[in-house]
Amino acid sequence: FSMVSKARTLLADDCSGRPWCPDCGLANPVVLKLVQEQSHTSLLVCRVGDRPAWKNAEHPLRTDPHLKLTGIPTLLKCNMETGEPIPGKRLGFELEQCKTGSEVENLVQGLIA
Repeated sequence: FSMVSKARTLLADDCSGRPWCPDCGLANPVVLKLVQEQSHTSLLVCRVGDRPAWKNAEHPLRTDPHLKLTGIPTLLKCNMETGEPIPGKRLGFELEQCKTGSEVENLVQGLIA
């Protein structure tokens, strides 16, 4: 985990400079830009590792009882006091379906607003 500042939104992505995941490659720059524009929003970036590590069913981000990630990229809105994800405040599959940066931006703005 690399902490940018206090977590309000959680992003799972790969660990390389150039994402092996095309959905992460589309979403990550948009998410980072939006978070930087929001003074009330912080970002915790969780790197999932390379493709074989992420595909392992025992990956810690897949098995964590609070996160239970099934895909990347994933954004979770978290409680600032507890750090736990807020139920119903998650984007995962929706981000995977985006074809443009504008689609990502529209989804993410709704989550971090």
